[in-house]
Amino acid sequence: MLDENDSKVRLRAVKLIGKIGERSAGSALLEHLNDTDSKVQRQIILTLGQLQYEPALDDLLDLTPSADESQIRTLASSLRSFGKEGIDRAVVRFDSPLESSNRGAYKDLLIRIGPDVAPSIIGILKGRSFFENRENFEILVRVKNPRVAKLMIPFLEDEEVAAQVVEAIGRLGSGAVNAT
Repeated sequence: MLDENDSKVRLRAVKLIGKIGERSAGSALLEHLNDTDSKVQRQIILTLGQLQYEPALDDLLDLTPSADESQIRTLASSLRSFGKEGIDRAVVRFDSPLESSNRGAYKDLLIRIGPDVAPSIIGILKGRSFFENRENFEILVRVKNPRVAKLMIPFLEDEEVAAQVVEAIGRLGSGAVNAT
């Protein structure tokens, strides 16, 4: 059904695979990740996340540089479904010197992921100055969610990043700490 010419049939097949929930179906979906129909492709991206099909992570992240706004939202949702592993991989891509030309696309993706990105971003702060980490903190500020500050608090115990975390929480502003 995934090879059917009719995109509506392919879309229903992807949704059915998602409802069945078999992780083994992930490989079949991965083969069709570059479906020509954008709705089918977005559903495949979401379903791979729902299935937490780990072998798809790198292929999903490879879509980021050329993704439009709708695909970025879908990729962010999929990576949130993967949890820390998916988000960590996105942060590694963002931070990679090999991806410097695509850094803006990965930054947009991380902002779309939302507050769950905070622990992964904080994980890459070590060994760098606040100046070197300014773009990382910009992501945290642009998420604009009180959960970011809450997720940062445990990192105050880590001497290597504590000062930067304090500075970042300050930059988040009172709305992040005293959310109403």
